Amino acid sequence: MRDITVGDCLQLRHLEVSVLRQAPTSRNVFYALLNDLGGFPANAPSRLRSVTVHAGQASAEELVDRYHMRCGPVRDLFVDYLNERRQALDYNTFEDLSRSLVARFWADLEQHHPGIDSLRLTPHAAAAWKERMRSKTIRRRTPDGHLVESIVPRVKPSTLLATVRALYLDLATWAADEPGQWGPWVAPCPVKDSDVVFRKHSQRVIARTDQRTRERMPALPTVLRAAELRLKQAQERLAAFREAPLVAGSPSWAKPLPSPSPSPSAALRPLSRRPWTKGAGAATWSPTRTGRSGYMGRD
Repeated sequence: MRDITVGDCLQLRHLEVSVLRQAPTSRNVFYALLNDLGGFPANAPSRLRSVTVHAGQASAEELVDRYHMRCGPVRDLFVDYLNERRQALDYNTFEDLSRSLVARFWADLEQHHPGIDSLRLTPHAAAAWKERMRSKTIRRRTPDGHLVESIVPRVKPSTLLATVRALYLDLATWAADEPGQWGPWVAPCPVKDSDVVFRKHSQRVIARTDQRTRERMPALPTVLRAAELRLKQAQERLAAFREAPLVAGSPSWAKPLPSPSPSPSAALRPLSRRPWTKGAGAATWSPTRTGRSGYMGRD
């Protein structure tokens, strides 16, 4: 275990994110244990999460440019609109607003109607977009590692339609005070009052929840037994890990740990070595889940 480096832990984490459908968050614990027991250099990050999660908030321009809009004027409109709404929203809501307006609304229109450059949609284009938004394409990874795409109904299409409706209504309202900036973009709203119905959605959510409870209730005793067994095994491994002494003068372990129970990550291919090196006064960066570079510290 003395040969494990910080780079190995980062590479394992990145492989889990790319290979597994849902990377386990508990993998950060093993890094914390190794670091607390003196297995890493003094300048290593204290926690793996601090270098694998992108810190900081993106600007409206960065959020919009994620989706590579083709129409420059509409791109500038969305940037101005998001900046106008920014002060009243928390960042998660702000980011979701940009995703709904740019990715699910305008980028979808540009894909199906190349050359579109106005918010004034034809009845056919508006009806087709609303129909597409009632479903979504999801990708699932099969046990053999292949990705399979399937189309499923969107859980809450009314929320997306209400967001687009709010965009049109905001532009019409703001145009009265600032006609030069917002007036050219005022157009009839493609989302009608009848399209935004939350009562039906609430009824479907309740029905889905009740059905899911009925289906899972017979398996509850089995789940409890499995959870108790996994907890006992985890406690035994943790106790053995903490009791294993370090050999004097060397960060190697005096006795091996018990073999963990099989997990999806056991199927990962062997990792290549990525040593943890830092030059004097040099900053070290590592790619994050989203492709952005994550800061790992400076001497």
